[in-house]
Amino acid sequence: MTSGVALLGGFLVYFFSTTLFGIKMPDIKWYSIQNLYTIEKYKIKHKKNPVTKWIKLPCVYKIKINNKIIHVGRSDTCKKHGGAEKVRKAIVNLLNILEHNPSVTKTKYWEKIRLQHRSNSSNIKIGIIKTNAIKKTYIQETTRSSKVLRRMHLVGERYTYVSK
Repeated sequence: MTSGVALLGGFLVYFFSTTLFGIKMPDIKWYSIQNLYTIEKYKIKHKKNPVTKWIKLPCVYKIKINNKIIHVGRSDTCKKHGGAEKVRKAIVNLLNILEHNPSVTKTKYWEKIRLQHRSNSSNIKIGIIKTNAIKKTYIQETTRSSKVLRRMHLVGERYTYVSK
């Protein structure tokens, strides 16, 4: 079991990997692009037999580049494929292979992230949290990602406090 120590409001806080400041963290399973999608001649498609069946899966997903979470999304906003299609479109934008994937439109949001983080196919990971309480989990994860992880950096398996 992994544990960590953080400084929060002048207090030294000790926690295990399944909890963060007394809040139970949901189980996140991280996958590479190749585990979930097929890439043929710069065209990204849903894999016929992915590592996990996540098309139409009720979930909250995270996109991470170089161990930094850059986006948290939810599957209930896309009826046809769920989060799988939204992530595919994000990956196409992050890898800047839009001309080979005509169904995906270029967005300023993903262009900004691509230029800022210099993404490539080997440093992008997709985290999937299977849940039926999508709204609650999404709120928890976006709050955690924006407040806690902004001040904390992932170092191996431990969180350490980094002052502003």
